[in-house]
Amino acid sequence: MTSLLQTIPSPMKIREELERMVLKDLLGPVGGPEEEIEEQSVRDRYLVGMLAPKRQERSPEEFDELPQGGSGPVEDGTAESTSPANKTMFPSSFGMTFCVRLDAKVLQINARWGHYHRDRSATLTTPAGDKKLVWKRSQRQAVC
Repeated sequence: MTSLLQTIPSPMKIREELERMVLKDLLGPVGGPEEEIEEQSVRDRYLVGMLAPKRQERSPEEFDELPQGGSGPVEDGTAESTSPANKTMFPSSFGMTFCVRLDAKVLQINARWGHYHRDRSATLTTPAGDKKLVWKRSQRQAVC
């Protein structure tokens, strides 16, 4: 018989699992490389790592308003708009900084990402028995 004390993970294992869960929740994919998302907008699911097609605009109403700090009690914070007044563009590119050794001759980049498209679910159904409309993720990758 195994004692409960023998099954308690180490602090390092707990930290690794927490880090893995946070990354999946913020960056995804939580449901695996072929996940299906039931939410109205896939943009609302993950907070980081999203790139949009070129020239995709975002209206000011889509930005959150954050209360501004003041000298009074916390409850007195005002909700001044922190969003841009005009439409802005969704990010469609990103930058990266890295270092290589001086004697490096070749640089190889392995990139992996997901592409989401609207489709009927293979497994999820509505109460009426119809296939639900979901965002399906397709795993993409490239080596350059």
